[in-house]
Formats: sequence, structure tokens, C-alpha cells
Amino acid sequence: MKLGPHWLREHRFWRPVADRDVDDELAFHLAMRAELLEGTGLDPQTARDAALQRFGDLAEVREQCITMSHERERRMKRLETWSAIQQHVRFAFRRLAAAPGFAIAVLLMLALGIGATTAVFCVVDGILLRPLPFEQPGRLVDLTHSIAISGRSTVDQSDGTFLLYQRHATASFASMGAWRTRGVNLGVSGADGIPERVAAAGVSAGFFPTLRVAPERGRVFRPDDDRPGAPPVIILSSALWQRKFGGDPAIIGRRFVVDGAEREVVGVMPEDFRYPEPNTSVWYPLALDAARANPASFNYHVVARLRPGVDRTAAMAELDHYLPRLLDEFPADIPRDMWEQAHVRPVVTPLRDAVVGDVGHLLWILLGAVGLLLFIACANVASLFLVRAEGARRDLAIRMASARAGTPWWRSTSPRRSSSPSPVARSACCSRCSASMRCVSLPPAPTCRGSPRWESTRACCCSPSA
Repeated sequence: MKLGPHWLREHRFWRPVADRDVDDELAFHLAMRAELLEGTGLDPQTARDAALQRFGDLAEVREQCITMSHERERRMKRLETWSAIQQHVRFAFRRLAAAPGFAIAVLLMLALGIGATTAVFCVVDGILLRPLPFEQPGRLVDLTHSIAISGRSTVDQSDGTFLLYQRHATASFASMGAWRTRGVNLGVSGADGIPERVAAAGVSAGFFPTLRVAPERGRVFRPDDDRPGAPPVIILSSALWQRKFGGDPAIIGRRFVVDGAEREVVGVMPEDFRYPEPNTSVWYPLALDAARANPASFNYHVVARLRPGVDRTAAMAELDHYLPRLLDEFPADIPRDMWEQAHVRPVVTPLRDAVVGDVGHLLWILLGAVGLLLFIACANVASLFLVRAEGARRDLAIRMASARAGTPWWRSTSPRRSSSPSPVARSACCSRCSASMRCVSLPPAPTCRGSPRWESTRACCCSPSA
């Protein structure tokens, strides 16, 4: 009987298969034990059965051996990879240290290109690519009007148009809410001290339900709060609640003085809610009075939510159908013929486009420009490496000759290639700092109305963990 497994490891082109090696090893030990038992006078079958019985559970031993073999191969592969990386890094730094001018030029070009592209893409991603932080943001729209008056082409909503649309345009819109911003003086009722000037937003009762935003504490405004003569109430932002009152859980029900009038706190909004302006600290009910509505005072903004299956064209057609009733339901001092000559028409715009405004086109142009800058930087770096490689033809020829002598080709040529990733890695670090400085230097929120995402994007891009 021929002893030993029939291993051909030295003749294999690929790495040995762990399962096959374990099977060969177990067969080898079983064959040795069976042969020893045959020497004591047992027949071959009895000797093999005795060897198997003495060996134990063969399947369990095989599984354990395969697991240990796989773990050993993974450990050896990690060691080989780490050793190769260390070798390439040492060689790359030696090569670059011998040519500091080349290394600095590559470092600066890549840092400039990658840093500028990273900074601009961070802003584009935060403002243009990511959806608005509301439920089903694609159904949120902004309602305005086009008008044919000298010097004006677009106007917002009046209290009359908002009440008209809210009353009749229910087939296309699930809900809508009006808002406008102003600064108010906020003080604690019954306490001494100078009131604090904060940004406030007057909103209708449908404002928060339209955005589908739930308060962190308390409740939002109910329809009873949004009517003339209702008890005055307010909602605080989470930032104001934390900064001024230390996150007091008993804030609901406390009374504050807003522009000289006492109001009761009924809710606190979540920390990430920053609409309609990034610095809004207080929300209060508009309490619009239909009897005093002025159809021609276009000083309100309206956000609405489309019903499922309704597009902007159908919604605009419904608004255009009810707009001629405006002067009949809300009489005004303006002559009817003057109103007709103004050619007021409703306009329905996606809320994301209204929030971003004209900044979106500028950002896409800027992203294309910095992308071109990165391409030019990469082309210049590639040209430098080609010139450097032309001057090292003798060294490369020697290494290729050693490859033909038996050294693997990837080991003989990889040190040459490894001089390229080193400046790229260092440029990435420099470009991260460059991108952070560019984000810090971004201007404040643009003048387009409703731009909370600009400030949040700057905060996200400039954070150390970004």
C-alpha cells in the first residue's frame, strides 16, 4: 500500500484549496493508522474500521481543520498585504524625498482641485440633491401669482387670495398654510429684564399639518387658535428652548410677553425644523380676519400639499378657476377694471425650487467649473508623472529584466507605481482642510426666501466629522 496523500502543491498554479488539503491530510493519517493496525494481523477492512473508530467524529474534525486553515490563510494574506503596503510606502517616500519640487507641485495641484470640488459638491448635495426634510416633499408646492404691472412680474399671496383658495380649492390641495416673518421682542411674563429680539413667523393653522411636522413637546396650532379673538399662544423653537430655558420640561403652559402681549406656550418644535427661515425662534397664529381681508396686499407666503395623483398643471387650473371670485367674496377699494388689467394668474412651483431660488443654476455652473479645474489638475499631474517616468527608463528596464529573471512582474514594477498614490494621499488630507475653509467662508443664507437648507448645509460641510 502506498502511504501518504497525493499532494501536488508544488505543481499547482493557484493557491491550494483548504478543503482539498484537509481531506488529503485526514486520508493520510487514516491510511497510516490502518497500515499500523494491519501489521498487528488485522485484515484491511477491519483495520480501516478500527482506525476510523479510534480517530473519532471525522466530520467534526474536518470542519475544525477547515476553519483553522481558512483563518490561517486570511491571516497570511493580511500579513502579505500589509508588508507589501509598507514596502511601497517606504519606497514612494524615498523617491519623493529625492525630488521635493516634484512632490510639492503634485501636492498643491491635487489639493487645489480636490478641495474645491469637495467644497462645492458638499453644498450642491445639501441644497440641490437631497430632498427637503419633510414627509413626501415632492407634493409640497409654493403658491404665488404672476402679474403684469410695470416693474413686477411675480407677487406672493394676499390674505384674501389665501382664504379664497383655502375655502374652495380642495379638489387639488389636501391642505395649505400661510406664513410671514418679522422680528418680535420676547420676554418672560412677570420677570424683570430686557426682552430679547428674536425672529418670529406668523403662520396659519394649516401650516404645520401641511408640512406634516410633529412638535417635540406639546402641540401645534389648532383651528380655534387661528381666529380673531382666540387666546394668544406661541410655539418655541428647540434652539430657543435649550438656550434660554435650559430645556425645561415644564415649558408648556408658561406665559411670555411678545411685543407687549402675553402669550401661552403650547409647543416646542424639533431641533431640525428650520422653516420658514433658519433662525426662526417663535411661531404664532396669524388669525386672519375674512371681514378685513385685503385682496391686493400681496405680503403672505403660502405652502400647500397636493393631493395624490394631482399634478401642478391641474392645481393651477383649479386656482385659476376660482381667482375671478376674489373681488366678489372679498370686496376691495381697487376698481375691477384695474384688477383685470393686472392679469393676475396663479403660479404653482415645487417647494424645493422656491426654497433654492436662483441659487441652483449658479451652483450647477460652479460645480461644472470646479470639475473642470479638477480635470486640469489631474491632467497636469499625469503629465508630470509621464515626464518623470521618461527620465527613469533605465531603472524601469532593470526592473523588467529582473521580472524576466523570475521576480513577479507586479513586485518588480509596483514600486515605480507606488510613488503615485503617496502625493495623492497627502493631497487628500490637504484638500479636506481646503474644503473645510471654503465651506467656512461661504456667505450667509441667500436672499431667496425660505432657505434653511443653506445654513444646515454649511454646518454639515464644516463639521469635523463631515
